[in-house]
Amino acid sequence: ARPAASAGAARRYLSSAAAATAPELEPVTVTKEDGVATLVLNNSYNVANVFTMETIDMFRSKWAEAEADPEVTAMVITAEKTGIFSGGLDLKEFHQPDVERLKRYWGGVQGLMTDVFESRLYTV
Repeated sequence: ARPAASAGAARRYLSSAAAATAPELEPVTVTKEDGVATLVLNNSYNVANVFTMETIDMFRSKWAEAEADPEVTAMVITAEKTGIFSGGLDLKEFHQPDVERLKRYWGGVQGLMTDVFESRLYTV
C-alpha cells in the first residue's frame, strides 16, 4: 500500500517494518573543508539510494546553502554506500501517481538538475 502524502517531505519506505527500524539519518549531508563542500547521499532506509522526494528536497536545500557560501568554490557529490551511487529516480512515484505529487516530484528532479548545471561551483 502506498503511504499517504503529507504536507511535509514524507519518508517512503519499502515496508512498515523498514519504517519502524530505519535509523533517523538525513538522506543528504554536506561537510565543508578548505573551500570544498562534499555532498553525501545516504538513504540508509533505501537499498538503491534512489532520489525520493525527501532526498531531492534536501539535496536542493543543501546545494543552495553551499552555493550561498562565498568560501565554497567546489562541490563533490558522492554516496555513503559502496558499490552504488544511486539507483536514480524513485519509480514508486510513477506507479499510480497522485498527479499533484508527481508534478512536485518531477519539478524537483528538473530543479535539481538545473541547480547543478547553472551553479558557479566546480562540481565533481
